[in-house]
Amino acid sequence: MPVSRADDDINAEGLRRLFFFWQGAKRSKSVRREIADLIEQSAAIPSVPQVVVRFLEITQDPQFDYGKLVDLLASDPGMTGEILRLANSALFGVSRQITSIRQAMTLLGVRRIRSLVLARYLISVINDRSAVLDVRYFWRRSLTSAALAAKLARHRLASLQEETFIAALLADVGIVLMAKALGEDYRPIAECYVPGGVGETASLEQERFGTTHGEVTALLLDRWQLPTLIIDTGKYHHGEPPADAEPNVTTMVQLVSAADGLAKHLCESHDVATLVDACHRCMEAAGVNMSMLPAILEELEEDIADLARVLRVAVLPERVYERIVHEIREHLSAPAGQGPSF
Repeated sequence: MPVSRADDDINAEGLRRLFFFWQGAKRSKSVRREIADLIEQSAAIPSVPQVVVRFLEITQDPQFDYGKLVDLLASDPGMTGEILRLANSALFGVSRQITSIRQAMTLLGVRRIRSLVLARYLISVINDRSAVLDVRYFWRRSLTSAALAAKLARHRLASLQEETFIAALLADVGIVLMAKALGEDYRPIAECYVPGGVGETASLEQERFGTTHGEVTALLLDRWQLPTLIIDTGKYHHGEPPADAEPNVTTMVQLVSAADGLAKHLCESHDVATLVDACHRCMEAAGVNMSMLPAILEELEEDIADLARVLRVAVLPERVYERIVHEIREHLSAPAGQGPSF
């Protein structure tokens, strides 16, 4: 359901007031919990469209009727085609063509289809212009991170590849919400979230507002009833999950964090030596062999363009990947001690 401009203004003002209170309050855990509760209850968090509410209601019944779910998705023009194109993306390596939502649910499982549906609708309600944030750069980086995370997960966490993709795609949506709500107060941080920007966004947010975009992302994803695994990955993707987190959360955080770090370099730097060095560090952090990277990067631009079309977001074009692949292959094939020094 479209959100009106009036709703946008109300939502932004509501969250702005909450953050002003947060900024002036003592940063104790009790205060942070109180503010988190207020944000969670605030109209600033985009409301869940009725079709998504109904989707969740149907799938809560273990014996639900697949026909009802297919009819529901078909009721939204374009949604079925978009879900099918995303499900058939090379990112997920489906062995055969998926031609229907029913087939997609059989091959991918309802849990994964639910995540794809939620992500598609969520993006549709936050994809808006911002006075302080370069939204095209934001989506370029988010799509790059999501595509990389899905490909990395194929080598380390194949059973949760789609979940890793969704978590990476949505990990930074808190940046959009904070920029929209805080306006000029968020500008100094938004200026770090640009090509060549200096400074760690999450650290600056914590210092200035007492929270991070990861925590705001988690609030939004929880409101939208995404799986806990995705919520926790979004929350901790710039840090360390708690010691009692389930093992898959820790692995997904490593994959999403590595993909985000590499995406940042790919979207900002054209210096190949710097990029290759970043590739080494990020692949090591992801726990994936560096030799896998050329194949991952070869189709990256096409993957990002496909995702942008399916998700209806505008991105900045980029054509640096072919040069990086060439340099990485030369580096990997060079005898020990003779490769380029990065």
